Formats: sequence, C-alpha cells, structure tokens
Amino acid sequence: MIVKKCCGVHALRIAVGITMLALLLAGSANAATLTVCPSGCAYSSIQKAINASSNGDIVLVQSGTYFENVNITKQLTLRGIGNPVVDAGGSGSAITLAANGITLEGFTATHSSFDGGAGIVVNSNNNTLTGNNASSNTENGIYLKYSSNNTLGGNNVLNNQKGIYQYDSSNNKIYNNIFKNNNNFDFYESNINTWNTTRQSGTNIIGGQYLGGNFWANPEGTGFSQTCPDVNGDGICDKSYTLGENNTDYLPLAKDKIPPKSVRNLKNVSFASSYINWTWKDPKDIDFKKVMVFIDSKFKKNVSKSKRFFNATNLKANTRHTISTRTVDMNGNINKTWKNSSAWTAK
Repeated sequence: MIVKKCCGVHALRIAVGITMLALLLAGSANAATLTVCPSGCAYSSIQKAINASSNGDIVLVQSGTYFENVNITKQLTLRGIGNPVVDAGGSGSAITLAANGITLEGFTATHSSFDGGAGIVVNSNNNTLTGNNASSNTENGIYLKYSSNNTLGGNNVLNNQKGIYQYDSSNNKIYNNIFKNNNNFDFYESNINTWNTTRQSGTNIIGGQYLGGNFWANPEGTGFSQTCPDVNGDGICDKSYTLGENNTDYLPLAKDKIPPKSVRNLKNVSFASSYINWTWKDPKDIDFKKVMVFIDSKFKKNVSKSKRFFNATNLKANTRHTISTRTVDMNGNINKTWKNSSAWTAK
C-alpha cells in the first residue's frame, strides 16, 4: 500500500509538471509579433502598436524617425531594427517604461523636455535596456524613478545635461555603457546600485578586450575614463570610480590608446586613362573605424569600415600615381605606418 501511494504521488507530480510546461509553451507560442515602420506596415506609430499588443508580445520597429511619446504599459519586448529614433519634439519624455519586465533594445531616444523629462524614463522594475542611445535630451538621458532590479548594458548616453538620474531607485545593475555628458550621474534618495560586472573576457562597448564597468567621459575630454591610468593596457582603469555613497564603479573602462593594424592586400584592381581603382582588406581590430586615403601625398577622403576601396578620378593619362593609407579606430587612435601602392593610368 505504501508503494502504491508513493508511486501515485510521483505520477501526479509528473502530470502536473507536464501540464504546467504545456501551458508555458502555449503562452510562448501565442505571443504575437507586431511590426512598425514609417509606411507600408500594419502600424506607423509605435504607441498604436503597443496599444494593440498583449503582455508577452514583441514589437519590432523598423528604422526611421517617430515623432511621439512612447509609453510602454505592458510586459513587452520592443526591438529596434536599424536604430529607429523616437523624437519627443521637446515635450515630455521620448520613451517611458511603465510596466515590469520590459525589454528595450536598439532605439535612439532624443529631444525630451526639461521639466523632469528624459530620453528614457524607467518607473517600473525588472527591465532590461540594451543597445540604446539616449542623446541630445534637454535634461536627463536616462531617468530611473522608484525603480529597481533593472539591467542596463551596452547603451550610449551622450550629450545630455545629466546622463543618468536616479530618484529613490536601488539594486540596479548598470555596466558596459558609455556616459558622455555635462554631468554623467545624479542621485536622490537612492541606495546601493551595481556599476560593473565581474571582470571577464569579451568585447566591451569601446572595443576593449574585457567587460567590467562603464566608460565615463565628458565633452572636454577630461572624464575619468579619458584620463585614468591604465599601466598594464588591459582597458580597465587602475583605480575605481566613486560616484557616491554605496555607488562605485570598481572596473571603469579606460580609453584605448592602441591604434588599429594597417590595411592588408592593398592593390590596384582596375584603371583607365583618367582613373585608378584600389582595394584592400580592413584590419581585424574590433574598434577599427576608417581608412585615411591620400593620393600622391594629398589627403582625399576617409573611407568607412567595410567600404574597402577608393577610386581616384580626374587623373592624367600615362601617369604613375600612389595611394597611401593610414587606419583610425573609434577612439581616434591613428596608425602612423603608411601602406602604399602605386599604379599607372592608361595611355
């Protein structure tokens, strides 16, 4: 009798577990994806798509500029494709997270108002903000208000009066972001927050080889991360950065001072009497940004990453010309080694 009772309970537990799993899978399967774009989609307004959505849905927003105040009142994933811009037009906040458990990724939030507005306002809990830009807002880039247990990583907070403002907000994890503002942070009745993850291998937001804290900069180039010593060159400042009581970035990111490698396989691929076309392979440095191109020692153009060619035109026939290149990374480091290639125009 004891064995039968035991097995019956065990079977009941398995049945309940299977039922719960089936319900979870059913809920996930029923999640809808709503697409927003400036024209040609079911929705041309982000807010209208949110209003039509249900908890657990995904709202995909295609690139473009959306002049509206977006208020997210449901547990949704909002994912920007091609970095769509939400422009508040100087009135209120651009994006507000007003429900728990929201994922916001890939947006630019800009032109919010001065009276307590922000590019992104978070007045809820357990949200994730990844890969967003909060820039050119009159007052706050990101505003955490009565908000806790949020994770902010991989965001750019630039050219705001205040980068991040926390009002009665605690237990948030904020790391691997760029802050470059007149005043990068401010607190009011906020307690302990975490400003770095454990040091680990991985490409950080400024192209360094380790994840740690945040990059602290200012427009004058004198921010903590822009001037801190980094003796071993690992991309982490040698000293921690204290923001306030119970708020310290123990692993602030340091400005990279190492230039990228030179271009490879620079060669002439076609020519005529008035032009020569050169191609190359970009360096593999993660933070590589552009190639400076000179023709016959005169600067011509900056060629962006992935373009990998330059066509010199209006040249004289039957003349030898030389292309010279230097590489530049995202932090403005220039490789001063010239990579050259010469070729003749046709007769």
